[in-house]
Amino acid sequence: MGQGNGNNGAGAPDDPDEPLVLEPTPPPAEAPPPKPEPTPEPVPMPEPLGATEPVEFEDVSEADLRGEEGKDAEYERPDLRAFYDAPGPQSASDLKFGDIVVLDDGSVIIYRQPVPDKRVDFIYELGQEGVLEARGMVTRAYAPRKLGRLDSVLFRQMIRLKSWDRDALVHHLDHWALGRYVPQADGSRILPQNAIAAAHTPGAAERRGAPAEPETPPGPERGTRLTIRMGEHSWDAVYWGRDAKGPIVAHDTEGTWYLMHLDLDRFGDNLTFGELLSPQEVAKIDNEVRTLT
Repeated sequence: MGQGNGNNGAGAPDDPDEPLVLEPTPPPAEAPPPKPEPTPEPVPMPEPLGATEPVEFEDVSEADLRGEEGKDAEYERPDLRAFYDAPGPQSASDLKFGDIVVLDDGSVIIYRQPVPDKRVDFIYELGQEGVLEARGMVTRAYAPRKLGRLDSVLFRQMIRLKSWDRDALVHHLDHWALGRYVPQADGSRILPQNAIAAAHTPGAAERRGAPAEPETPPGPERGTRLTIRMGEHSWDAVYWGRDAKGPIVAHDTEGTWYLMHLDLDRFGDNLTFGELLSPQEVAKIDNEVRTLT
């Protein structure tokens, strides 16, 4: 009987007891490194104007500005009618805190409040060099006309700094054209003060806006009582004298005497003078007086 051979050819299966030997798999080929991006070339900075060549200017004479016939070049003149013909300020009877008001003599004030139990108002006048001047005034006696109303926060800041700013005032006017009534800090204005006064009340410019006479007629004696009638009401004060700004009166405000300027001529027959105080009463007021407004 024939026996089989374990190694009977190349196609014979391997012995199951022999260990299986796996040939190693070759590693994959490495990818080439990425090419570096090209470095951009620096952009040359432009040279400053005039660094290499100076800038030349041609001479221009007055003759070059004229036409062939020697006339000045024509230009369109601005139409100012919209400015001067704009509606004027409206008369104001019920003033509020921060109201910007022009009076019949052309002066501009900012209203604060009425003084309790007195017939005067606490106002601030636009003074020279941007100074905000506190005053007591019978405002309704000066034909007040409202220009606008200042923001309360800005108004309080002006009060604290005792100064005013024209740009801020013009920004709060009811109409841009009313800015012609607001003076510059140096006192100049687009409309002359006399023109403003004449537009309000006939004779106002002559009362307060005209230059002072070289010789002023003497007024009442210091200490003379005076009363101003305003409809059903009256306002009492004491004549104190006058200076370059006009008559000065003493007024009792909540138990404190204050001096204030007051144009007495404007009240006409509504102003009456009374008795003369005693020297002791005049001295008492003189010792207690606080401010000239």
